[in-house]
Amino acid sequence: MPSLKKRVRGSKAALTLMVLVPLAIAAGTVSPTLTASAALTNTRLAIPECTPAQIDEWMAGPSGRYDASRNYSADVIYANLGKTCTLARTYAGVQAVSGKDHAPVGMGSTVPLAAFGGSFILRSQHTAAASVIIYSISSASIRETCAPKYADAIEVFGLYKGWPVKYFNLGIRLLVCTTSDDNVGAGPIALTKRIVVHV
Repeated sequence: MPSLKKRVRGSKAALTLMVLVPLAIAAGTVSPTLTASAALTNTRLAIPECTPAQIDEWMAGPSGRYDASRNYSADVIYANLGKTCTLARTYAGVQAVSGKDHAPVGMGSTVPLAAFGGSFILRSQHTAAASVIIYSISSASIRETCAPKYADAIEVFGLYKGWPVKYFNLGIRLLVCTTSDDNVGAGPIALTKRIVVHV
């Protein structure tokens, strides 16, 4: 999983905040689910964080016939249907699940922390996305070591405290490791080069 590079922009107050927030989290005085609007306080940006009501969150899966010998890849899309706002610059948190009760399968990726990489501006009618991948375990030797079970959907954790959890059907059943050799992961959330339309 690639590391995130932080860019320092704005006033000295913004730089001070970037230093103090990690220390406050370590001391237990600030919640790790720090909101994006708090991270922008006292800067010249002062743009509010996105709300669940204005973000159309959906998953764009692969097109065509799926080949079990290849990795399954998709994108979680965040479309801003409201006014310009800020979105967390962090990794999407995902978990493979199965059945009507969405029983967890495997370990999944980390729960997102809004303070991890700051925030970026998501303009009205623009989109951001994070990649989701389920690595193929078609090899018999791999299946013997990772105790796989079938999953039929992906759970995407809310970016901020109070944001709803979303579930997206995979359209097929995929084998997911249930040991520490987890084969489910997600990339960082970033602006898309073009606006993705929800069809």
